Amino acid sequence: MGPVFLLTGFRADRPLSVVLLMVAVAPIVTLTLIPLIAARLFVEEKQTRTIETLFTSPISDYEIILGKWLGAVSMYVLILALSLAELAAIRLFRSVDWSTVTPYYSALALQGCGVLAVGECLSMSTKH
Repeated sequence: MGPVFLLTGFRADRPLSVVLLMVAVAPIVTLTLIPLIAARLFVEEKQTRTIETLFTSPISDYEIILGKWLGAVSMYVLILALSLAELAAIRLFRSVDWSTVTPYYSALALQGCGVLAVGECLSMSTKH
């Protein structure tokens, strides 16, 4: 038994174990990345005292909130895309069933969008 089995319960000698390892670790990484991204959406504006300038700009409040959310979602999707590039590199050495990976990454992206929206609301309601 190696360290991979101890961490996730998957054996490294099976064909899809690398993909299963990524599937097992991805929610943990997601749950640590999303709060880090969401926490800085409006808190940084409040700490640097530029939120007044932001909300007095000639765009509406909805456009500010939507723009910040889209920026956070694009950063999260970029991180997911980088992990897909890792899967493409794994594909060079092992077979990957893309019909199972695609819905999983779509679900991760949708989950991230929803949790980032909640995180943005929490970021607006706190000072620090």
